[in-house]
Amino acid sequence: MPVIGILTQYLEPSMKKRPKLKTYTSYVMSSYVHYLQSAGASVVPILVNESDSETRAKMGQIQGVLFPGGSGGYYAKGRFVFEEAKRLNDAGVVFPLFGICSGFENLAKFAATRGPYIISGFRYYGNLNLEYIGSAENTVMFEGLD
Repeated sequence: MPVIGILTQYLEPSMKKRPKLKTYTSYVMSSYVHYLQSAGASVVPILVNESDSETRAKMGQIQGVLFPGGSGGYYAKGRFVFEEAKRLNDAGVVFPLFGICSGFENLAKFAATRGPYIISGFRYYGNLNLEYIGSAENTVMFEGLD
């Protein structure tokens, strides 16, 4: 059974007012936990305020990390996880990262060689029609997945 880390996110100001959350500084949305568990994984939180040595130790015990969507404020810890995963992958240890929404945007920023503004400056032109050029099973996207 794979064990996947999920970056925690800082509590929003409105959350801090709830007595139940008074002693907490960060959280993981249950939907991310349920998503990974439904695929057969166990989940470990990677706390935004834990030390880098704690994060590095966790990364030695897990098989990947999910970067959640939302503002969350985990940019610094996310960058550390990205750099550690890159180091592991460069050493031949397969360590996948998966980003959802702004988590994916953060991964793009971390991978950018020209600074964190790689994804700025896009224009929106309204809805565009898709023109399908063939069926998905005939593409190279799924090669090697058997």
